[in-house]
Amino acid sequence: SNGLPEHAPYQGILVTAAAPHVPQVLLDQLDEGGVLVIPVGGYRGQMLEQWIRRAERFEHHAIAPVAFVPLRGDYGWKNDWPF
Repeated sequence: SNGLPEHAPYQGILVTAAAPHVPQVLLDQLDEGGVLVIPVGGYRGQMLEQWIRRAERFEHHAIAPVAFVPLRGDYGWKNDWPF
């Protein structure tokens, strides 16, 4: 959930596990014009989101409702996931 800041910046980051919110640490690793795609939401379902870095701001787009396994780690779900 921390990415790899030592190799940043990235043109693209694809997260394949559900996060409770978009980790700022991943947004910070995007290059200008870089894209983050991540499922965000609760344990019953999430929204697949696209974030695009535009200088010091981000464009955000909802893509589709999805259901992914939980993201673990500092910016993911803790041990309270229901299974």
